[in-house]
Amino acid sequence: MELNSYFTDLLSKIRPTEAQTKELQAAHTRLRERLLADEYLGPMIVSVFLQGSYRRSTSIRPVGDDKLDVDLVAVTRFRRQDYPVADDVMNEFTSFLNKHYKGKWKRKGRSIGIEMSKVKLDLVIAAAPSEEEAVSSEFIQGHFTPDDWPTGPDPLPEYLADFFKDDDGEPKWKHEPLYIPDRDTHQWQRTHPLEQYRWTTNKNRRTNGHYVNIVRLVKWWWRTAHPELEYPKSYPLEHLVGDNCPDGVGSLAEGFTSVLENMVARYSAYAASGAVPFVPDRGVPEHDVLKRLSVGDFSRFVDQVRQASAVARKALDDDDPSESAKLWRSLFGEKFPAAPSRSSTAAAGTAAAGTGGFTPRRKPTRVGGGRFA
Repeated sequence: MELNSYFTDLLSKIRPTEAQTKELQAAHTRLRERLLADEYLGPMIVSVFLQGSYRRSTSIRPVGDDKLDVDLVAVTRFRRQDYPVADDVMNEFTSFLNKHYKGKWKRKGRSIGIEMSKVKLDLVIAAAPSEEEAVSSEFIQGHFTPDDWPTGPDPLPEYLADFFKDDDGEPKWKHEPLYIPDRDTHQWQRTHPLEQYRWTTNKNRRTNGHYVNIVRLVKWWWRTAHPELEYPKSYPLEHLVGDNCPDGVGSLAEGFTSVLENMVARYSAYAASGAVPFVPDRGVPEHDVLKRLSVGDFSRFVDQVRQASAVARKALDDDDPSESAKLWRSLFGEKFPAAPSRSSTAAAGTAAAGTGGFTPRRKPTRVGGGRFA
């Protein structure tokens, strides 16, 4: 059974809490304001905008000692040709970081990590773009997420049409992947976070608003059911969900099941032959999203997906809400609501004969993602 109300309850327990998002909002807003107000860096900054799962509404609640994190891209006027050793550009931010975040920051592979008491910030530095206006609009620098826009056939506001169109034309920002420093190679690497955001938003529209929540469900299942298997995680896992999520899904249960089954169909041959597929990044097709994933990790992932897909299919097809809920709970853990007792199910069935105590779905059910700002 789809058990829509159960999935709604689950999502309310695995999304970041209101308090967590407020902490994150305060932290990233403070960092942005400090950058723009800095006497040296301020004039060198073209734009500061949010990226990552926070911006795409695909974050899940941290557990244990983990902290919620957010990525900010600072598009600068520092030129690539002036920094042949690309990560040297990070030195330009040292004084600023020691002034505001002394003892709390460190260099990472492609960003500067700042760890606060309750949240983590990743500051990504991008070199000077050829067209500054392409990344400096109020919309791009805003806090809007896929949950802020209409879904399905509902039209977008006219002023957003250029940003979210698929193939009818390409606005300037689509031609402008950004270059960021890579500490491991000391070279500038292309990235396109705005295309990832656009793709996610359009996909969410085509799935009746379910896509971002299906990503959350897959992330939660993977982390909860197999904490010992770390990879794939974060964006690579989200990307695989996107590649295997059909358009037009009518419920979260249906979408989750379809994603797992499609992954099995698409990747089993690779796993069996000891290979990892090349998965091109959105907007930067020469980048392989699974580049860092080992053959062993990929094979184990596909095997676990295969097992979970069988359980999900059985749960979706089971007409008994009690049995269906037990199966879903075996995938998602204790955050998924407990199954009703057979006696209560039978009693409810008296009032709703043939439905197992649940109102049949008459139209696609959208579960809101909750706005990040």
